[in-house]
Amino acid sequence: MAVDLRFIFATNSDLQGAVEDVRFREDLFYRVNVMQIAMPPLRERGDDVIELAKLFISKLTKQLGMPSVPMDESLKARFRTYEWPGNVRELRNLIERSLVLGRFPSEFRSSATEDEPRSDTLEDVERRHILSVLEETGGNRSEAARRLGVSRKTIERKCAAWNA
Repeated sequence: MAVDLRFIFATNSDLQGAVEDVRFREDLFYRVNVMQIAMPPLRERGDDVIELAKLFISKLTKQLGMPSVPMDESLKARFRTYEWPGNVRELRNLIERSLVLGRFPSEFRSSATEDEPRSDTLEDVERRHILSVLEETGGNRSEAARRLGVSRKTIERKCAAWNA
């Protein structure tokens, strides 16, 4: 039986430079370097950051069962000028954190649009989220645990602590 495999490799390192500095095997470099696709960092991709943020908001609101967080023009402008050292992963994590907290961090909001800070603790956010997932599942704790990626025992323990 014949098998035809293709591998895709991704790196943020300069492999050609690493070969020249004898930090990467030359023979391996030529095996994996069939075709190069240069992907500029997020900070150099203009409005792509806005489109990716909208995509992450859409997907994560469904996945987490959390309400969307609005993006005004000042926030979009901040997204366009931010350096994004963590690239797309940092953007996704920022969106997820903002959905869970119900707002974007203050460093991404202008003072004109900044509302009063919420005094919610992480425990409050966790409780609201778990209870909303339980409501979505009609009280099915096994299904809620599966959706949340935790054990049923965790859901049982937290509900008992909350008298829920």
